[in-house]
Amino acid sequence: MSKQGKIIVLSGSSGAGKTTLMHALCDYFKSSHPLDRVITYTTRAVRPGEADGIDYYFVSQEQFEQKIQEGFFLEWSLAYGCYYGSPYSLIKNCQEGMSSIAILDRSGVQRLLSLCPEYVVSVWISVEYRNLEARLKARATEDEASYNRRLQLAQQEGEQERQNPLFSYNVPNDLFGDALKRLIEIVIRELEIL
Repeated sequence: MSKQGKIIVLSGSSGAGKTTLMHALCDYFKSSHPLDRVITYTTRAVRPGEADGIDYYFVSQEQFEQKIQEGFFLEWSLAYGCYYGSPYSLIKNCQEGMSSIAILDRSGVQRLLSLCPEYVVSVWISVEYRNLEARLKARATEDEASYNRRLQLAQQEGEQERQNPLFSYNVPNDLFGDALKRLIEIVIRELEIL
């Protein structure tokens, strides 16, 4: 086990499979080297099957903005018309040797890398466009306009990462088993798990 904790950050476009991969990683390491899943804060609406305090902390825009003023967030951003943010306590956890896994957007990762690069392991989850399109359609959680915005943003984010790489690792997630295997290898290396 490493002396200091790390924040394993998964990022990628909407529909890339970040949440599914995060849960699978936590399950894989739960007995040997538990990874605390960072429950981030958001102002977006709860989706079917989600629960407050488990998937996200769902707060109002006013509550979120108050937390910004209080310096509660290590990083926060406005994406898809909603706020998302991670608590500042992540740094203290790393200093105490605890590792965690979080899902953040590109701007959140940039913020973490500027504040505490020694704690961050950044992983871009990529998916072929046709697979991404099918996944977003299958979700059926948004109207056509929102679906189209997410697809357009996915193209922009993918292009940004190709032109100006930010992440330490790029893990394709067109085949879930292959992606999970690669992520397990990354976590073992980065956390120095023997």
